[in-house]
Amino acid sequence: MLQQPGRALDLAGATKGGQQLFFANMSFQRRRAPRLTPEQRAPWNRRDKNNLPFQHGTGFTAEAGVQSTLFDMAPDPKVIAARVRLEDSDLTRYCAAIVREHAERAGWSKRQRNDVIRSLRLLQILRPTPTAKIRATDVLQLRQYSGNVISTIDVLAAAGLLIEDRPTRLERYFAAKTSTLPPVMKDQLEVWLQALTEGARQAPRQIPRDSQTITVHILGWLVKK
Repeated sequence: MLQQPGRALDLAGATKGGQQLFFANMSFQRRRAPRLTPEQRAPWNRRDKNNLPFQHGTGFTAEAGVQSTLFDMAPDPKVIAARVRLEDSDLTRYCAAIVREHAERAGWSKRQRNDVIRSLRLLQILRPTPTAKIRATDVLQLRQYSGNVISTIDVLAAAGLLIEDRPTRLERYFAAKTSTLPPVMKDQLEVWLQALTEGARQAPRQIPRDSQTITVHILGWLVKK
C-alpha cells in the first residue's frame, strides 16, 4: 500500500514506523502501483512558487478524513525523538519559507528557528492524518515534548494551515463562572452566550455584542443570583 509509483517495494521503509494490522478473513487486494507519468519521474526536482521542493500530491485540508485508532497508546518519547532527528516532512517543506520570513522579521535566534522546525516535524509525526490542517489545541500538546508552541502557531496561521479552536478569554471566563451551576441552567446560559457573541436572526433578534459588554452582562446576572 505504501509502494511509490514506479518504484520497487521497500519493506524496510514501509514498516519502520510500525506495521498495519488487518482483521483476518476479510477481502483485501493491494492496488498495483501505476506507471510514472513524465511529471512524476522527478518529483523532488519540481518546485513551488517559493522555490521549495515538494513531493507530488502535497496538500492540506480541513476536511481530511481521520482514521480511528484501534488501540489508544501513548507515543514512545524515545521513538518520537529519534524520528524527529532523522525525518523531514511535507509540513516542514511547506512552511520553510514562512519560517525563514518570520525569523528574519522577528529577529529569531538560530535556536528558536530550529525549535519551530522541530515542532513542525513533531506535529507531522504525532498527527493521525498527515494531510489535515492543524488544530491549535493539537499544537498545545507539544509542550510535553519541549516544542515551541507560540511561534509554531504563528507560522501555521501565516501558512493558512491553522484551525483556531482554542477557547477565547470570554469563553474561559464564562466557563469559570458557570462551573457550579446546575446542568440545565448552564445549557440555557450557553444558548444566551452564543446569541450575544454570534447574533441571532430569529426572534428575539440580537446583534453581536462586544466581549466586554457580554462580560458586564455576566457580572450583572451573577450579582442578581
